[in-house]
Amino acid sequence: MKKTLEICLILIAASTTYAATIQSITANNAVTNFNHTNGLFEMTGTGGLVIYESGNVALSGTFTLNLFLQNVPAGTTATANLKPSTTGSFAFTDGSTNYLSGTITSFNIVEVFNGGGMLAGIGAFTVSPGSSLVTDFGSIGDIVNITFFVPSGIDDFTSTSFTTAASNFTVNSIPEPATIAMLSLGALSVFRKRIAK
Repeated sequence: MKKTLEICLILIAASTTYAATIQSITANNAVTNFNHTNGLFEMTGTGGLVIYESGNVALSGTFTLNLFLQNVPAGTTATANLKPSTTGSFAFTDGSTNYLSGTITSFNIVEVFNGGGMLAGIGAFTVSPGSSLVTDFGSIGDIVNITFFVPSGIDDFTSTSFTTAASNFTVNSIPEPATIAMLSLGALSVFRKRIAK
């Protein structure tokens, strides 16, 4: 009985930390553009360091990220989110192979220090089924570590456009809620059957 309980607890713990074999993919030297007139935010980068659980693989390709931002009034700090009722797109391709692409479902970018010109962003996306790395990455992910400096100070996202180079960002795989739930329920059902006996 005690042994069964220990096994079930291990299975539940494992299910909550489940991740695909790809932990992250990093884009390098991304050029970032923002057009304050229509709110279009774009990033284009090269490279592609794929961090697997068992090691790292460098893939040559191009990263693109496109979405529309909406300014969020936040006092003296510039802040913007993904424009409501819109989605963005993310892709990592080498021209002939779609390594990873998807639909951006949330995005936030903020000025880190008021008047300092440094921006940082995060987001979330769902992976397109046709992506060649979807099996190892999973169907959902986070966009993290977006950091760059704008050429001039920014007060908000309604009056200043900018272009800057050498930005970087990373996409992380995250466990699927459905997978977590199924594994946890499976472990609990085994435990219940053992108790019934």
